[in-house]
Amino acid sequence: RAKQWYQRRVREDLKGQLEETEGMLTMEENKTSKLQLELSQVKMEMEKRLGEKEEDSDKDRKNLLRQIDTLHQQLEDEVKVKNDLAKARKMAEGEVGGLHEDLDNAEKTIGTLNNNPSSPPP
Repeated sequence: RAKQWYQRRVREDLKGQLEETEGMLTMEENKTSKLQLELSQVKMEMEKRLGEKEEDSDKDRKNLLRQIDTLHQQLEDEVKVKNDLAKARKMAEGEVGGLHEDLDNAEKTIGTLNNNPSSPPP
């Protein structure tokens, strides 16, 4: 009888230890599930933030490219205006040179007419 009582007692102790171990296992599984859920949420949040940062970077890059294009166009326009002004200046200098030549010829003609009033102008 003592042997049966001892075996029953050992079985009850083992059963209690098993239930306690199963309870601890369930708690650990619950903790693991909770941590996995938190990890998934953090991962989703980080991916969302990364996506927003990439979107912002793309917007900034596009804006900078637009600004570069605008500056490039302005530079081309300035070069064209400068070249046009240089051409206009050369033309004006040529016209001024022609006017000086015409003025010199007119002064010579006037001088000739003043010195020789009886001859017809050339």
